[in-house]
Parts: sequence; structure tokens; C-alpha cells
Amino acid sequence: MTDTNKNRFGKRIFSIVMVTILFALLASVAYADTTIALTSSNISEWPTVSYIDGEAMYFGQKISDAVVLTGGTVVYDGNVVEGHFEFLNPDLIPALTGTQRADITFIPADETAYSGFEAKRCRKVTWKVSVCTPSFVDEVNDPLVATEVEPGALLSTSILSGGAMMNPYNPDETKIKSGTWDWASSVNAPYSTIVNESGYYTASFVANSYETVYVQVYVKVASVIPETSIAEYPVIPELLYDPNVTWADIELTGGKAVVKGTDTEVAGKFAIKDTRLSVTPNTYFTEIEIVFTPDDPEAALPYEFRIPVTVKPCPISFSSDKKGTSIDDPYIFEVAPHADMGDVSYELKYNHLNWP
Repeated sequence: MTDTNKNRFGKRIFSIVMVTILFALLASVAYADTTIALTSSNISEWPTVSYIDGEAMYFGQKISDAVVLTGGTVVYDGNVVEGHFEFLNPDLIPALTGTQRADITFIPADETAYSGFEAKRCRKVTWKVSVCTPSFVDEVNDPLVATEVEPGALLSTSILSGGAMMNPYNPDETKIKSGTWDWASSVNAPYSTIVNESGYYTASFVANSYETVYVQVYVKVASVIPETSIAEYPVIPELLYDPNVTWADIELTGGKAVVKGTDTEVAGKFAIKDTRLSVTPNTYFTEIEIVFTPDDPEAALPYEFRIPVTVKPCPISFSSDKKGTSIDDPYIFEVAPHADMGDVSYELKYNHLNWP
């Protein structure tokens, strides 16, 4: 093949390729021209919103869990375009309550003939997000409780704690964390309500975008334990001095305690306060501290008082076998010569701590 023929052949091949490309481009343009681009201006009837539960959408719910789009008509050149409307962001959780404008999209049934469109913040497609009623996270293990108060205290001095709350539709919703429990002022007037008896009072949980929750909470008033008085004092029998005896060996008899200012008897026990002390005469009588302890700690308070006790000295006796002996027990007497006592002379010096 000559160079001339080669050039002619190459030109023919190039021409064929270019014609093929040109026909392909013309075909694609012709196809593109057959797909009609629709816009929101083609809507002759807007879709409507209905609630899944039949009542409302609540704060914390996703759009797809609460509302659906129904109806709506798109028309082109006088002909209804088959297709349907959807929410543009069905998993969106609205951040606010109140009326919401929808972001929607139209999806044609034949996407080769028509291209769909989006319409945002549609004034004619709206729904309402209602405030949500919060629920307890764990009412059994984390209940709402109130601190104990003294009788006559203001309700406001009882501090509330526990009772964590959450959004029942979205447990991770954070706005509820700013909510607080407090005594419901519209019900209790906590800064003027005086609490004298234990009972239930109304507390309220308040948070933005949520219904106020009212709960009855038990407030305990601290017990007032009455004072004790002694109607009949216990007695200790007259004692004879014995250096080997302590108060632990002594028994009390009798005694009656009552609620102060009343005749109501209080069951309990009388006891010597310090039984380690020895029974020392000192004089012919002494006083000892007594403690009354009620059997029921809530019935009355313990009471301490003193009662007189007579401790008589031990009698002295001599016998003939004591003659010529030295007696030097300081708790009895001291012996010295000069006192004429028959065959033996003694000077008896009584220990004044133990004897009259």
C-alpha cells in the first residue's frame, strides 16, 4: 500500500469514529431532553401531615416515629405526575417545640421521564411538636426523697434528692438535665407552710420543653421525745459499813417514772450510775447518783438524779483474846496505851472517816 493510500485509509477511519461519537452525543442529548425537571411550582395540592398515634408528636421523637405524609398532587402540562412525597430528613429530632415547617421531597414513579425536587421549610406542610411528659429513670432504686425536718420547720427546709428523670422517647436528650425538683409553690407555699406532722407534700419537676410533673413526697417530722420526771423515788435500805462492799452489790427498790407533766407511767429501770465506787460512810448519810433508762427510747428521755443513802458504822466488839494484841486496821480504830480497860490499857482513836 502506497503512502497515499495509507493516508486515505486513516482519514476514513477517523471520520467513522467522529461520526459515531457525534451520533452518541446526539442520542444522549435527545434522551436528556425527554427527562422533565419538576419543581415545587408543579404542586397543585400539597401533602398533609398526620400523627402516627393519632394525637401529636412529642419533644424527643424522630419525625419518622411520629408523623407521616399523605396525599399531595404534582401536575405537568395538565397531567398528574405519579409519585409520592417523603420527608427529606425522616430521622431528624426537632430541637424545639411548637409548629414545625417540613422539608419534603417528591419522588416520581418514573424517574426516567421526570426528575424529582426538594421543598424546604414548607409553609403549607406543618406539624406541631408538643411538650413531653418526662419519666423516672429508675423510680424503684432512685426515688425522689425528702430530708427529715424538726417540728415547726418550714417545708422549704426539707431538701429533695434523687428522682432522676429522662425523655421517654430519647433517653439521651440533654435538655432535661437542666430540670429540677422543688416543692410545688402553687400547691404547698413551701416558704410559709409549717410542718408539724409527718405526711405527704407535693413536689414538681420543671424543665424546658417538658410538662411539669407533680409527685407526692413523704416528709418525716423528727420525733419529739418527752422529758421524764420521777413520781416515786427508788430507795436503798439502810446500810451497814463494809469495806468489801461496792455499790454494785446494792439493790434499789421501788421507784416510778412518768412523762413530765402527765400521769403516764414510763416503763424502765432504775440503776446506780457508777457502781465501781466503794460504799464509804463519810457521815451517817451520803447521796448517790441514780439513772432512769426507759425501755422504749422513744417513750421518754433518760433521767439522772440523786437520792440520800444512810451508811451506818460497823459496831466495835472486844473479846478477851484481843488482850495484849495490836489492832491497827485504819478502817476500825487505832490502838495506843493509857486507856484503862481492865487488864490491858488502850487509847482508842476512832478513824473519823469511818466512824462518828
